[in-house]
Amino acid sequence: MMPAAESFGFADELFTKTSGAAHGQLVFSKWEVLDQDPDFIPISNEEIEESGYNVATLGNNIARTYIDQVRKRKGLPIKEKIVKNPNQQRTRSKKK
Repeated sequence: MMPAAESFGFADELFTKTSGAAHGQLVFSKWEVLDQDPDFIPISNEEIEESGYNVATLGNNIARTYIDQVRKRKGLPIKEKIVKNPNQQRTRSKKK
């Protein structure tokens, strides 16, 4: 089974990878509630210990990933840093 949020573009990719020999068909199976809170950010040390979250795993929230994918596809704003490293993105040179 494949979650509906991950199925966008599947039929096109399957068609191109198989040179048109295979066609995808999606059939609804069931609704399933995700256990993760998409807006959860651990604040205290106790919450960090309970959830096992650290800075590296904050991006692994599957509920937040699905919400961001849908919002991006619909052209809505998402919670994403635009400037990741401002020192490397500087385009103007300093005049001496």
